[in-house]
Amino acid sequence: MLARTRFARNLVVVAAAASLACSGEKSPAPAAVAQLIAIQVLPGTGPLSIPLGGSVRFTATGTYSDGDERDVTGEVVWSSSAPAVSVSNATGSAGTATAAALGTCEITATDPATGIASGVTVEVVAAQVVSLAVSPIAPRMPLGTTLQLAADATLTDDTVADLAASVTWTSSDPAIATVSPSGLVTAAAVGTATITAKDPASLQEASTTVEVASAEIASLAISPDAPTILVGTTLQLAADATLTDDTIVDLAASVTWTTSDPAIATVSSSGLVTAVAVGTVTITTTDPGSSQEASTSVEVTALPAALSYVALSRGSVVGGGTVEVIGTVVLTSPATEVVVVALASNNAAVVVPESVEVPVGADRATFAVTTSAVTRRTRVKLTATHDGVTKSATLNLRVAK
Repeated sequence: MLARTRFARNLVVVAAAASLACSGEKSPAPAAVAQLIAIQVLPGTGPLSIPLGGSVRFTATGTYSDGDERDVTGEVVWSSSAPAVSVSNATGSAGTATAAALGTCEITATDPATGIASGVTVEVVAAQVVSLAVSPIAPRMPLGTTLQLAADATLTDDTVADLAASVTWTSSDPAIATVSPSGLVTAAAVGTATITAKDPASLQEASTTVEVASAEIASLAISPDAPTILVGTTLQLAADATLTDDTIVDLAASVTWTTSDPAIATVSSSGLVTAVAVGTVTITTTDPGSSQEASTSVEVTALPAALSYVALSRGSVVGGGTVEVIGTVVLTSPATEVVVVALASNNAAVVVPESVEVPVGADRATFAVTTSAVTRRTRVKLTATHDGVTKSATLNLRVAK
């Protein structure tokens, strides 16, 4: 049976061959296989710049002898002429070049079968800005304060650099918050403003919202400073709170007052000192809200007509402004003869007379205080001296807006 089957198959083959021979047809020749003749790497316009830490995906296109073109990115072997740039041959990422160091190199795609190759020159340049962020985020600023913002740029090499000095800063409402070319924000009025930083090179930008709140207590001081009072007399002290906007308010009624020795001088809850006996005590005031505190010494004397203190009608003014400031020297009791009190200022921005006279029968005398413009906040100390005793007062000068 097997022999018959083989015979039948052979007979069919012979018959087919005979049929072709009788018809005069020839068997078709096998098709020629197209050969790779060139490779093109894209992007191929060189030198190609890649920022440090950045990457570029190259592709390879093969041209064949039959004129056909097709993607051979995953079939060629990728190589780099220098370690400044690494290039991947892994499936899915073949042709991806990553810049690791500054320098220049050649990225080449080679066909492993024919050795046909093509390349492009790559130059690694300095890292570039990928994103920008302003910090701190959504800050809250008391009125009158300043805050330095940072422009945190994330670069292509994953480092972060502060570009505050080179970006362009703008404020959505300069009446509420201004911003300097270096990113210094000044709280000008209560409200909110958007501060934006833009990098002119990469055009990346970022913003933050600044909330300007009411002025807060920056410091606390007692006035008059280190007074001398007569036994049996009283003196009202002030708790001068300097706020963040450079204004001064008296918190005498809301702060806490204490004395170091009630046997010498007592102090009421509103800051009224009563001289009990000769000696010196320390009077302290504390603001419960801000925890700011201040102290001053109080001397209780039995000597009449001694220099008690020097006071100012205002503790803070714009330098060179139109607001009048009047100084007052006060004695412990009315003068029985003319008392001459020497005056002085420790800064040329504030001018006072050389002296002031307290007439007979009076316990005080006033004098004019003249101020000049300043370019920054300035604290000026004024002194009054009589009979070897010196008292002082402080005047804060603000910059004109």
